[in-house]
Amino acid sequence: MRPACCTKGRRGRTTRRQASGACQRALKERIDPITADAGNTEQVAALFAEAQRRFHGLDLLSNTAGVDFHAPCADGKPEEWRQTIEAYLSGVLHCMHAAIPLLRARPGAMISTVASVGGRYGLPEWSVDNAAPFAVVGFHDAPRQGA
Repeated sequence: MRPACCTKGRRGRTTRRQASGACQRALKERIDPITADAGNTEQVAALFAEAQRRFHGLDLLSNTAGVDFHAPCADGKPEEWRQTIEAYLSGVLHCMHAAIPLLRARPGAMISTVASVGGRYGLPEWSVDNAAPFAVVGFHDAPRQGA
């Protein structure tokens, strides 16, 4: 059985902080996974430069990221806040900034961003984990309107 994310005749590149071994094995003929930190501008630039070199553009940018730190604000740790904001917000900003020039060259190209439900509803133990995806949703509205 073919995995749902595998489309006959399509090839692509995926980025993950920790690539799934099962996914890599199942899709190794169709997907070229590389490890990159979306919060690191140099790694993001290298990723999209390689996509431009190999594919001469980009058809889809799929943003989805997150970390799992939950605590009330008073009990939170600043390092965890930084990691949360880098994973959710900075990663989306870096990837969209690098991807938009490649997407513009392709008719029908699009951006898909998945943000945590924490970006819509405040939860007492999720102070920063609410704020970061809320910022992603707010940011994503502008490019969606043609920016």
